Amino acid sequence: LENLLPAAPSAAVPPGPREGGGPFRAGFFGQLSRLKGVDVLVRAAELLEERGVDAVIELHGTAEHQPESFRAHVRAVLEKPPRRLIPRGPYRNDEVTALMRGVDAVLVPSIWWENSPLIIQEAVAAGRPVIGSDLGGIREKLAEMPGSVTFRAGDAMDLADRIAGM
Repeated sequence: LENLLPAAPSAAVPPGPREGGGPFRAGFFGQLSRLKGVDVLVRAAELLEERGVDAVIELHGTAEHQPESFRAHVRAVLEKPPRRLIPRGPYRNDEVTALMRGVDAVLVPSIWWENSPLIIQEAVAAGRPVIGSDLGGIREKLAEMPGSVTFRAGDAMDLADRIAGM
């Protein structure tokens, strides 16, 4: 069963590509956790930089509900993030559509099986393609979404390849 989302009048006509030029912007939205693939995103950002790819990964969210050891890990990474990783911090649920419309693709890099991730439904409502792990419900949902692609779960190099190819 799908997650229930409030109806948004603007979701009926998805927007076109993000305006403003600049690098390709891929955005992660949600809880920063190991299972959600945050470390995969960090390594993919490093690879994008090493390759000179004109792309960035934006992190929208927080690790506040994670164990202290992981919060300390996130703080250390975000203290001096890779150049292609832009920490945006927490956001309110009512901001997610506008924030997603500010990126070119939404990232779902989970390293564990998810049934029906809410973030994918939110990306559809925002009119954005998804780059997601090839696990469970993520793979099934993205097969139905034009412009969306999967990458091997946990494989930062494959994720960087997909971002570079968008």
